[in-house]
Formats: sequence, C-alpha cells, structure tokens
Amino acid sequence: MAMRFLKLKLAVIVFASFVIAAELTPAGTVIRNQASAKVGDEVYLSNVVETVVQPICYPLVLPDGTPDNPGQRLTTVTGGYAVLPYTLMNAGNDVFEFSVNWEVSNLSDWISDEVQIYLDTNRNGSLDPGEKEINALNIAAGETVGILLMVKTPSNSLGSAFYNVVLTCSSGTKDSNNYSEITLIHGAALNVEKYFRPPQIVPGEVTEVTLRVQNVGDLPVGREVVLSDDLSILEGFSYVPGSASAPKGTIEFYDGDSWTVDEPAT
Repeated sequence: MAMRFLKLKLAVIVFASFVIAAELTPAGTVIRNQASAKVGDEVYLSNVVETVVQPICYPLVLPDGTPDNPGQRLTTVTGGYAVLPYTLMNAGNDVFEFSVNWEVSNLSDWISDEVQIYLDTNRNGSLDPGEKEINALNIAAGETVGILLMVKTPSNSLGSAFYNVVLTCSSGTKDSNNYSEITLIHGAALNVEKYFRPPQIVPGEVTEVTLRVQNVGDLPVGREVVLSDDLSILEGFSYVPGSASAPKGTIEFYDGDSWTVDEPAT
C-alpha cells in the first residue's frame, strides 16, 4: 500500500480560554455557615451549620457525535485497521473508576469482529509499542486521558459503520453520545487529522497544533497533496512566529494576497 505522510506543527498562543466543564467543589469539602440577626447594637448568632460536599461522578468524552452527525470521520480500506482518537475527562469532583466500552449503531453497513480500546499514553493519535488495552480507568478530578478506538475492518465489505465510545461511572452515569464514522473504500483515500496538545489551556499559555494527512487507501494518490489550515478563524489565538515545521513536504504561508515560502510579518 502506497502512503504519503505529511505532519505540520504550528504553535499558537491563546488569549481566551476554552471551558469544557464547570469546575466542581472537591468532594469532602466542608462548608460552614452561620446566620446573624441584629437588634439595635446587639448581634445574635445562630448555631454553625456544616455541609459536606458529596462525590459527584461526571464522565465526559470528546468529541461528541451521533450517527447523523459524527464527531469524527475516517476513510480507510478493507482488511485493515481504523484507529480513532478520543479524549476522556473526569468532570466530577473526586477520583473515580470509569468503565470504558464501545458500541456500534444498527445503522451501520458492516460490523467488525475485532474492536479494542487502548490508552494513548503520548497522545499522538497512533498505537505505539507498550500502550495497553483497557476496559476501565481510574481518573482524577479534572484529569484528561487519551484513548484509541481500534476497529479491524472486514475484507469483504464497503460503506460506513458508526462506532461509539461509552464512559460510565460506577453509579451508572454515562457519556454515550460520541459516534464516529468509518467508511470503507477501494483506491486512494486521504485521512486528515488535527490535534491540540494540550487540549485545555488558560490565557497566555501555548498549545501545539498538529496536522497529519495520510493516504490510507490501497492505491497511490498520483499527484501532490496540499494540506491547508486557516488559523485566523481561531478567535482569541495568535500564531507563534517561527513555530511551523514539517518533516516532509514544503511549508508555505498565505499573507492575504498570495502564498509564499517566507513567513510574513503578520
């Protein structure tokens, strides 16, 4: 199988933060409250009332998606493997154990007989040696974890299948609205991926943007592949000068009028 690989890294600095989930008060926190009443110069205090914050388990999986509007789309060939990256987050207020499972929609044209979920330890979107298969995880409050859904594609089917990652608390609370679409074809097929690392930042911090395009088909593309990304639509972000790099291909910049290999001032 012929493959062309291009990886482009751009760094941007943020001036406005992304909020994924509201921060919850940590479990076990004691909140003390006391009422007061005043008559003239006299102040009367009530007894002190204490409230203890209880553990709240809230699972979160990104990206969201439905079979009608998948959060990710991947085109690949028959008889291989499709790998879909997801981010898991404990949006609760304590450490919890979550079960990590998958399911397939009955709207699918085909069903795989081999599906696994792996930890994406280095968050690069690819399965690397030593990364373990999982079905449960302990995740701290506010912590994010990268995983990979690996689906073996049948050798005698074409069309689309819709696979979903489900993250569930021991209490039964779950996030189960995270469908991705895998489409099987014959011929050349480009797959484009984009990652922010880290995915959450505060104003003034830097996040790395990684772009990757692969020919996952069983025939060569036959011509030059052009991958572009308009960073100007990232409101509140600013490109870090000199941060673009690519192990293959040529980097060019658009200054509003034309493309050039020289990085423009703005």
